[in-house]
Amino acid sequence: MRVLPCSKQLEVLQLLTEGCSIRSIERIAKVNRNTVLRYILKMGKGSEFLTDTLFRNLRPKVVEIDEIHTFVFKKQHRLSDWQRTDPDCPWGDQYTYTAIDPKSRSLLATHTGKRDMLNTMEFIGKLKRTLEDNHRVQLVSDGWEAYVYAIGSIFGGQNVDYSQVVKPFNDSVRRGDPMTMDIRRCFGKPDPRFETTTKVERQNLLMRTQIKRFTRRTNGHSKVLKYLRAAVHLHSAWYNLVRRHSSLAGFTPAYAIGVTEKVWSLEDLLWEIV
Repeated sequence: MRVLPCSKQLEVLQLLTEGCSIRSIERIAKVNRNTVLRYILKMGKGSEFLTDTLFRNLRPKVVEIDEIHTFVFKKQHRLSDWQRTDPDCPWGDQYTYTAIDPKSRSLLATHTGKRDMLNTMEFIGKLKRTLEDNHRVQLVSDGWEAYVYAIGSIFGGQNVDYSQVVKPFNDSVRRGDPMTMDIRRCFGKPDPRFETTTKVERQNLLMRTQIKRFTRRTNGHSKVLKYLRAAVHLHSAWYNLVRRHSSLAGFTPAYAIGVTEKVWSLEDLLWEIV
């Protein structure tokens, strides 16, 4: 199997993290699209291992949780009846669960799958593994009902203060505008000052603009689930380790939360994940 030169790998990585599509990368970098797809899987696997290794024993005070919607191959209403009812069908609606520390802006955990109890449990389990044992944390999410059972089961109702920000929508007023905002306090004693999901929603906007597969009304959507998951893992590593934030005085989220001792360059990231 032919291996790209390091300079070409770096160019592909930079284009991927800046939201370019596969075919545009093929045209710009003069690299075959199948090679680009192969490197997405390789970089995604390396990014997943890297973030799982670095993000351990953390002590965030607050964690905001949300999901971002996309689809694989075709939209949900285009699925046949058997595809819609088959739990193992990878096509149709897919959701990327995200958890962010609003203070350091760190993307602590991600998980891509259907919006159901099984995937919610798996995501909350990933988040729990990033936290220090017996560390008490405040969790804030939207009104997805599965979170209550998942957080109660995995955290055991201990060392967690959990509330939901519920935004009922009414299309008769104006599409996309919430009518009201209700707070549901589910576990512990959440601090009302932190009962918001604004930071994680802003991160979801960045994910939608920086990953071509999430961009609406284009043909850049994923056709195979494994490439979507790899792209999310790659974005997570780039966002945490490489992307500088003005709100963090020009540092990265990984540096702000204390998992790295320096601000990584794109070359540093490439060296670790390939």
